This record gives sequence, structure tokens and C-alpha cells, in this order.
Amino acid sequence: YDAQGRLAGVTESHTVTTSWGGGNAALGSTASTSTTNGDPTRAAPKAIDGFYGDEQLGWLSATADGSGDWLKLDLGSVKELDRIVYDTRYAPAYLTTVYQSAFKIWGSEDGVNWFSLLEKSGLTSSQLFDVAITPVKVRYVKVLGIQSVWTAYSTWHYAYVTELGLFEKAGTKT
Repeated sequence: YDAQGRLAGVTESHTVTTSWGGGNAALGSTASTSTTNGDPTRAAPKAIDGFYGDEQLGWLSATADGSGDWLKLDLGSVKELDRIVYDTRYAPAYLTTVYQSAFKIWGSEDGVNWFSLLEKSGLTSSQLFDVAITPVKVRYVKVLGIQSVWTAYSTWHYAYVTELGLFEKAGTKT
């Protein structure tokens, strides 16, 4: 409120609450993609802004068959991760028939040699994955192999990432 008692501004925020682990290393990282659809509200940074749930944004590829598209993060330095939060819920909420049937999340210390952090397949609905992983050191993280489905449109297979959180092991520096 200002000096006259009027509402001066409103701030809206969404967070994922955690009772364990370190901070979200994806926040403030550099994101790049294989393609983007040109809409700034669907650009790569929207996939790592910390908004989960009903957010209507996130990265969206430009390719109708997005199976070869990817989102890559550079965390700036090597981080030790022990948790991944990955949101495949595609908003707005009434689009419940959009989901990822498969995806892969890989990590690398050098950007050349990649290894699996989390992989899922055979999925039949969108969901929020909150997964503890064996602590691993990475600087780069890539989401790839995204197989998306919109049951109302058989040719709609755009790759998308609504949100990706990469949490550091407790006690490690952010």
C-alpha cells in the first residue's frame, strides 16, 4: 500500500516447496533449444522460471513432429544434483488430452559425454514428476526424446517442457 492507503502493486508467485535438498540449480541457468516456435511466451527460459502447475507457458518446439527436438541447460558450473522435478502438464487446464508418452533427461559434466538422469516411457497422462536421484555431478542437462500426444489432433506432436527443476544435494553450494 502507498502513503494514501491505496494498493500500490500485486506480486504473484508459484513455488514448489521442499523440505529436503538444496536450491533449484535450473533457476538462472542458460537455456537453449533445437527449435522454438517464435512466440516469446513459449521460449526456452519459460521452462526454467520456477512456475509449476497451471502455468500456461513453457518451451514449445517449432516442429510438428517434435521427437528430435530438445531443451538444453548450462548450469554455469558443475553442480551435484539429487532431485529432478519435471512438469509435463500442458496448460491451460482444459487441455487434459495433451501429454508426453515418453521423455529422457540426460546430464553431462563437459557437454560431450552424456548419461541418463531420468527416462520415462509408456505414459498415458500428463503429470508432475518429483524424483530423487542418486547424487550426480553435472553442468549440462538436456531434455530429449520427447514424444508428445494431443488426442484431439493426431498430427500434433510438438515437443514441450512446461517446467524443469534441478535440485542440488543438501549442503552443496548454489
